[in-house]
Amino acid sequence: MYIVIIGAGRIGTGLARSQLATGQEVFLLDNNSERVETLRSSFGSIARLGDGTNVTNLREAGVARAGLFIAATDNDAVNLASCQLAKQVFNVPSTVAVVMDPENATLFEALGVDDVVSLTDLAMTRLASTVPAHPVVRLMPLAGRNREMVAIKIPAGAEVVNRMLSEIVLPYGSSVILVIGPTGQTEEPRPETVLGAEDEVIVVTPVEGTQTLWETLTEMP
Repeated sequence: MYIVIIGAGRIGTGLARSQLATGQEVFLLDNNSERVETLRSSFGSIARLGDGTNVTNLREAGVARAGLFIAATDNDAVNLASCQLAKQVFNVPSTVAVVMDPENATLFEALGVDDVVSLTDLAMTRLASTVPAHPVVRLMPLAGRNREMVAIKIPAGAEVVNRMLSEIVLPYGSSVILVIGPTGQTEEPRPETVLGAEDEVIVVTPVEGTQTLWETLTEMP
C-alpha cells in the first residue's frame, strides 16, 4: 500500500518508520526544511518539503494513488483541510487525522475524516476511567486495517520495567514509535531507551499481534 503522511514530527516519523519496516511504500510531506533533510539523510527521497493544504504539493506527493492518507501535523486546521482534499480531490479511500484539541474530534468525523485520533488519547493516564479493565487503547487502524496503532501502559512491577527496548522481544512486525513518561514527557524510542513503570508506549502492530504485545509489555515476574 502507498501511504502519504502529512507532518514529519514524532508521530508522523514514527508511523513512517514502522510502515517502511513492513514493506509499505511511504511518502512524507512537511513544511519544515530541517525535518525533511533529516528524513532524507536517513531514508532517502521519501520526504519532500511542502504544504498539506496545497493541491499541487499533494499531487506531486502522489496522493492520487494513496490507499491511506494520514494528517499528523500539530495544526488541526491543516490536518482537517488536508484530509478533505485527499478525499474530495484525490478520492483517497481512507483518511486518518491526529487532533490536537479533543473538542475538534466530532467536527472532523462529521466532515468525513474516516478515523480521528485525539492527541490527548496518547496519554493513557487521561483514559484510566474509560478503560480501567485493560491498559491498552486502539488508536488508529493502518494499512488496510491489518495493522493498528495502540497505546499500552506499563504497570509497576512488570518484567519490562528498567529494561532497554533492545532487550524486549516484541511480536513480529511490531514497532514502538513513541514513549510517553508518567508526567507527559515524550521520547523518541531508541534501542537503548529504558522503559519505566507507568510509561505509556505507542506501538504499531499487526492486529493479530495486539494481545501478545499487551502480554509482553504487562507480564509480571
